[in-house]
Amino acid sequence: MKIVLLDRDGTVAAEPPDYSIDSIDKIQLWPDTLDALKYLAEHGYAVVFVTNQTAIAQGLMDEAQYWHIHEAILDRLRPSGVQVLKC
Repeated sequence: MKIVLLDRDGTVAAEPPDYSIDSIDKIQLWPDTLDALKYLAEHGYAVVFVTNQTAIAQGLMDEAQYWHIHEAILDRLRPSGVQVLKC
């Protein structure tokens, strides 16, 4: 299996002005995200997201909130067909 590591916020999803996707309302995928991930899937790549979450460190959200948001992002990525691995 081939794997590509991607930063989630700012690469797959656009970073909001406050630099923190700390709610589902702030999820905004880049226009070509699904096409790019579909390309990776078609060429045998799986994806691992590497992400630092300063909102957790700053106490703006907890880990449960992070996973809720992360799952919402994964739901939006499903049409691409890419396999996102959880590590």
